[in-house]
This record gives sequence, C-alpha cells and structure tokens, in this order.
Amino acid sequence: MAENLMRIFQVVEERGGLPARLKLVQMTGLTQQQAGEVKDKASLLKQVKRAASEILAVDINELLR
Repeated sequence: MAENLMRIFQVVEERGGLPARLKLVQMTGLTQQQAGEVKDKASLLKQVKRAASEILAVDINELLR
C-alpha cells in the first residue's frame, strides 16, 4: 500500500475539498483508489507532491509532517 500517496490525497481533500482532490486526479492521472494500490515510487511520489503543492499553493511537505 502506498501510504505516502494516500496521505497526500487525504491532505489535499482536507485542505481543498473534493474539487481539489479531483484536480489532483486530473493532474496526475492517478485516482485515490489507485494511490492505495501502487507502490510509493520516488518518481510518482514526486509528481503527486508537485501537483498537490500547486493545487494548495503551499509546499505539501510542510503539511505532511
């Protein structure tokens, strides 16, 4: 299970609601369900973090602590 990816989806939805989560799906091509099934590959994690940071206009790493 990709705990880091799932946590990013959770934070994005908590901070930006459903529209933000849907934007994350649109930008990454990865659904929340898929995020729970894939491994936390460094390249994928980087892509999702970059998209989440852009959507929330804040460094996602600060919110994951």
